[in-house]
Amino acid sequence: MRSCKIVPFSVAILLITVLFAGVVTVNAASTSRTVTPQYSETFSPVTKVTVKAQTNAQTIYYVPQAGSTWVNHGAAGASYNAYVSTPGLFRTQSNGYPYWGDIAQNDFVCIPAGSVTNNQNVASWEIGLHFTGTVPGQRYEKIWDKAYGGFLFEIDTLHGANDSYLTIYRATTGGSGARWYIPTDTVLRAGHNYYIQIAWNTSAGPGHEPYPTVWVGEDGKAPVRQTHWDESGGALGGTGSWRNDAVGSANLGNTASGAPGNASAKNARLDGGFFVYRQYNSIVDFSSGGSWNIDKLSWT
Repeated sequence: MRSCKIVPFSVAILLITVLFAGVVTVNAASTSRTVTPQYSETFSPVTKVTVKAQTNAQTIYYVPQAGSTWVNHGAAGASYNAYVSTPGLFRTQSNGYPYWGDIAQNDFVCIPAGSVTNNQNVASWEIGLHFTGTVPGQRYEKIWDKAYGGFLFEIDTLHGANDSYLTIYRATTGGSGARWYIPTDTVLRAGHNYYIQIAWNTSAGPGHEPYPTVWVGEDGKAPVRQTHWDESGGALGGTGSWRNDAVGSANLGNTASGAPGNASAKNARLDGGFFVYRQYNSIVDFSSGGSWNIDKLSWT
């Protein structure tokens, strides 16, 4: 039998502090080392410790719920509980998971305005949705909308129900008046479920900000990093600064009103519904999957 060496208690004490930013600080005896990768290894004279850094905590996190309120399970708490215009759209799927849809003209989920939803220059989102099809006379279908079209994610159905594209739009004060980011690697098709992951730091302002990082998964398959973009038609013509999008609430599934309270402009609605919504007030690295492995159970 292998002999065991008894380590003095004063030497064996190891303090490990895991910070929310994903930084791990390890102190062993009188030495310390700070490391920042997802997994960190630190060696003391007597101990080897491997610690998984904590991932980003979502600020707002909803799953559809029965009734007129979706409780926020994220860090921002109950002040960001969402108002549901049409509780009757809630249902439990055959797989046991909740769903809210199919959305009609007057249906929306209202996310309250406040410090975590106003002027989102550094933020990330994960949204699970179902795309049912096109709406007669309506080209764009709103997924998420802030400040009456000031900042939004939508589906462009110009080329039809089986050749549609995710579009990220943000209004500006100069140039053409807006910047459009349209990833083209994943075509959106009617009758399918999509998991959209967006991370975007726009703090440098229009024309200086990097492209958004976008991943799109279809029907439970792993999200695909979007690397090709449609820049035609002056898509990047917006200059100046971002239009003030700190006014009013945000909407899921319809156009926000731009006014306080549980209101909606009730146009450009999504023909479909939602499985999950997560928002982070930080930039999330989705290359490791993000919350996809958890959320995909909702629609598979």
